[in-house]
Formats: sequence, C-alpha cells, structure tokens
Amino acid sequence: MPRQLLAEQREPSTALRESSVLITLATQSAPITLPDHCPADHVRKFESYLVAHMVEIARTM
Repeated sequence: MPRQLLAEQREPSTALRESSVLITLATQSAPITLPDHCPADHVRKFESYLVAHMVEIARTM
C-alpha cells in the first residue's frame, strides 16, 4: 500500500510538468493571426480562452 501512495503522490508533479510543457509550447509557437478588424480586447479574450483550455487538457492527462 505505501508504494501505491507514493505513485499517487508522484502523479501531480508529472501532470504539472506536462502542463508546463504544453503552456511553454503554446506560448512559444507561431502567433495566431486574426483579421485586422479584430479589436485588441477580442484577441486577449481568445488567448485567455486557449490557455485555459490547454491547462484543462493538461490536468486531465
């Protein structure tokens, strides 16, 4: 049983590492181009939306 507990304790750090990798890849990738007529506020909302969903995906991995 202690071995199982140790394995469970290691999982969050693995998930955290994976989510860090996903966020790093997303922020270093080529910028997403939106039409010129998009207001800056919409761009920020879209970026926040993407990051939130990537974090959620990383948590479920």
